[in-house]
This record gives sequence, C-alpha cells and structure tokens, in this order.
Amino acid sequence: MRYFYALPMLFLFITATSFAQGYKDGYAVTQKGDTLRGYIDHSGLDRNPHIVKFKQTGIAEVQKLPISQIRSFAFTGLEQYERHLVSISLDVTDEHRLNSGRDTSFKVDTVFLEVLQTGKNATLYAYTDDIKSRFYTSDAAGATPLELIFKVYYPAETGSYNRETQSETSYKKQLSGLALKKNMLNDSMKKIIDKAEYTQIAMQEVVAKINGTPKSEIAKKSKGIGTIGLVVIATFVVLAILNAAF
Repeated sequence: MRYFYALPMLFLFITATSFAQGYKDGYAVTQKGDTLRGYIDHSGLDRNPHIVKFKQTGIAEVQKLPISQIRSFAFTGLEQYERHLVSISLDVTDEHRLNSGRDTSFKVDTVFLEVLQTGKNATLYAYTDDIKSRFYTSDAAGATPLELIFKVYYPAETGSYNRETQSETSYKKQLSGLALKKNMLNDSMKKIIDKAEYTQIAMQEVVAKINGTPKSEIAKKSKGIGTIGLVVIATFVVLAILNAAF
C-alpha cells in the first residue's frame, strides 16, 4: 500500500524539480511598456539569451517572445537583462584559440545585456556568446553602453607564431576616463583600475568605486542551488520515498 502512494509522490516531486530547474519567477517589459508577470526560462544563461521563453502560470503554454518585443526582463532576486543596440567585438581571447595578429573585427547588433550593477554614475553590463564574455558601461540613463575593450593575441610574424602573447588593456583607460568624467578619479581609484583584471569581480569593484558604492553593498547575484544541487536533493528525497514504500 505504501508503494502505491509512493509512486505519485515521486512523480510529483520529479515534475516540480524539473520545473524549478527550467523556469523561475520573473517579469518582462514589452516594447509598449506593459509588464508581463509569470515564469521565465532560466536555463542556458551561460550565454545571453536572444528570446524570452515565458509562461503566465506553471502549466500555461510557453510563449517565445522575440527580442524585438521585449525591452527588459528579470528573474526575481536573480539576473536582470536589458535590450540594447551595441557594438560587439569578435576577436578571441581564449589562449587556446588565439589568432596571429591584432583582430579588430566587430558587429553591431541588438542584444540582451545582463545588468551587473547600477549606480548614480555608471551601469555595468555583461554580454557572453560563443566567442567570449565582454563587459559594457554606460554613464547615463538611455545612453548606449560601450564595450570595455580587452584584446590578447600573438604578434603577427612571417611563417610562424611568436608564443609570447600581447595584451591590450584598453578597458583601464576607458574606466579611468569614466571615473574622471564623474570626478571620482583619485590615487585610490587609479590603483584599483591599474590592478583590475578583465573579470566580473574586478569590473564590479571598479564600477562600485566609481558609483561610491561600499563593497558590502555590491550586488552578489545568486544562481540558486543549481542543477547539481537539485539532483542531490532529488536523490535523497527519492531514496526516502522508496524506503518508506518498502
């Protein structure tokens, strides 16, 4: 008899777990300014999405909302994205895929940028695709975000690669210029920018400093317990259910 009740419980738990992995509570703002509240697909966010998969309720049909119809969307307590027309560099920075010679190729496209930090002086964004991750800043509401430029490559040589890579940290000059524009460039700021690597943590630290935001208040977005965590929890629950059934 216990086995009879255990199977429905197991089915419901697996269904709920699968839904929790894929869709999370959130909202989307349409091109007309309307706010849609419901559930948004949270899977695959290691790359910035190009469409928003939206459900009004947990059992509703999935609506695939194209980027042309959505200004912004957000997951409650988690990531937030805004639509922007930006310039996107196309050079590779992965040391295992580097090219010989300086690559200045780029494209202009409308994409969803992840909002990493906002403040009185600047907003920090991120954009990741199959090529690499990039960071952007804007210094005013409605301003076009500008990519913070970082390049690494092998200097071009006839017939061979020079194994010593060359790096261009233009993002440091860009951040210094932004800090100067906002009257925040001092010796302390210069030191922080000078040592900043092209990583999310470092970029957040610099932009927080430009915004006058204390480190303790820098938003640390949680990705939740993730798929692995859910699998572990599911395993224990399933074992408990089956143990109770027998």
